[in-house]
Amino acid sequence: FEALQSAPPLLALKDFMSLACTSLGQCGYHVVPLQEILAAGRLKYLDLLGTILTAAVQEAILKDTQALAAVEVDSEAMVADLGDQLGLPLTLSGGPPLELPVAAPFSRSVPDILHALRRYTEDAVGYLTGILSPGELVSAVRAARDAAIKRIVADALMRELDAGTKLPDGIRRTAQATANAAALAAAAQALDDFTVLRARGTPVSAGSKDKRGGWNPLSAARASTAAGGAAALAGWANAATGFVSVQEAGEQHLVNLVSGGIQESVGRARAAEW
Repeated sequence: FEALQSAPPLLALKDFMSLACTSLGQCGYHVVPLQEILAAGRLKYLDLLGTILTAAVQEAILKDTQALAAVEVDSEAMVADLGDQLGLPLTLSGGPPLELPVAAPFSRSVPDILHALRRYTEDAVGYLTGILSPGELVSAVRAARDAAIKRIVADALMRELDAGTKLPDGIRRTAQATANAAALAAAAQALDDFTVLRARGTPVSAGSKDKRGGWNPLSAARASTAAGGAAALAGWANAATGFVSVQEAGEQHLVNLVSGGIQESVGRARAAEW
């Protein structure tokens, strides 16, 4: 395990050893030491997944840095992907767009980051399945996901936010970065629903029709989450925490930038009077 420095081979080795443990256990052999090795290896695997997620988030932000323009939603397919699947708000009010095209209140890095987080979640489920009991799996995957959001995603967003405030168009960039963080926070419930669905082994194709009559694969999971009470609420609230911290920092930056701009303008006006 220690020699492997890539997530896919580590997952393949884990799957092989899990099958071996099952077969040996059925033959009466003592397999607890092997199972303990597999359980201990999850920290290394999650660390390797974190490296992959870091690269994906950095790439998404880098692609977005130049334009930092709002995503234009111009088809029902985009509405289904961004709104129904990812849970992103497509309008400032949070409701569905009345007509297309519409400029969404987030830039293109936002859906890229959410897709990267979903890949992280699926890969985490792949390793932890068979090591943990079904009852432990959901909470363990949630914990790994939330830690990755705070340690990797929110940190990258915060650094980008801070850098943007120092540029000539700092107000525009800070406003968009803050809106991006708010959109990610709004999508946290859909991300948590996806996490629960994958951890329970429910096929992504399962679900029910959404309000527009289309097939929404997360509808069943969302109904289950809604019925889950406080635990379910805490699940997606924890996922949103890292994004909310970036949003709040962005709002404070905006206040400071606008106040500074006003004070500078007043100062110039007074100097002109003299």
